[in-house]
Amino acid sequence: MKILFVIIMLLPASVWANSHLNCAGGLRQQGWLQSGWLQDDGDQFSFIECGLITAPPMQQGWFLTLPDIHWQQGLATSFSRSRGALEAQDIQLYWPVLRQQEVLFGLIAGSSNAQQLHTTAQPLRLTGTDPYLAAGQDILLRREEYFAGLAIDTRFSNTAITRTSLSYHYRRHPLLVQNPAEPLFPVSADLLSTARTGLWELRTEREALRYGWQWHWSLALLYGAIGDLQQQPLRELQETRFTGLQLQLGLLWRQRLNQNLNAVLNLSGGGEFWYLPEDNSNNPALESPHRTDYQISAGLNWRL
Repeated sequence: MKILFVIIMLLPASVWANSHLNCAGGLRQQGWLQSGWLQDDGDQFSFIECGLITAPPMQQGWFLTLPDIHWQQGLATSFSRSRGALEAQDIQLYWPVLRQQEVLFGLIAGSSNAQQLHTTAQPLRLTGTDPYLAAGQDILLRREEYFAGLAIDTRFSNTAITRTSLSYHYRRHPLLVQNPAEPLFPVSADLLSTARTGLWELRTEREALRYGWQWHWSLALLYGAIGDLQQQPLRELQETRFTGLQLQLGLLWRQRLNQNLNAVLNLSGGGEFWYLPEDNSNNPALESPHRTDYQISAGLNWRL
């Protein structure tokens, strides 16, 4: 993704004429997907971000514009509880490949990587060489995500929804397996395991495309399954499939400074919530985790 961003910026100016380059900085509270086994919901950090927004094609046809690309990088500073252990990077790409009447059909892709230092709120069993972690101990957590899909852009149709997308996501992240008490682990039998998860996401959103104060929002329905858990046979679990919901709401202000330069202020927040059904058996059960995320940023938008 970063290589593609560099390639696009090295193309002749005529290729991306009337496109916009955004650069901003801000503060973010990045939530961690969990169900209360950590003392904190996530970690806060400062970040920088840049994005290239290409001009949408004004005529019908295939491959008439370059892809949009957005990149955000968290900064490992003393502002973050994780300090030097912090990692936070998000890259997203949207490429409108076909315009038909008032509708754009496109491809989306992206990746997200995060690492945070946390403190446990309860005793945990762990995979690996150290089998047990008491409450109040530090633990370094990491997750990664990659996705790709299709999008329908309806910004020219004057509807409340500007984009609808369907994408498949692959995640590698820690999940808690709740177990009944066992003689070998009288204090806690809950196992923290690394999961490989595949999920489908159906998303609708309204983007902030004009000047002044504007609301923007998105709503996504999730359906997925756990594909693998370290040291936990999937067949023993009560359920490996889940449904979920993602919500995001924000307020953006855009003000023209001159013919080619705009000032932008953005505030947004959201969350993700999973639901895994449980039966009344004594089999191990996966948690139903959730997370919340919010940020504020300010920057400049330059028309190329």
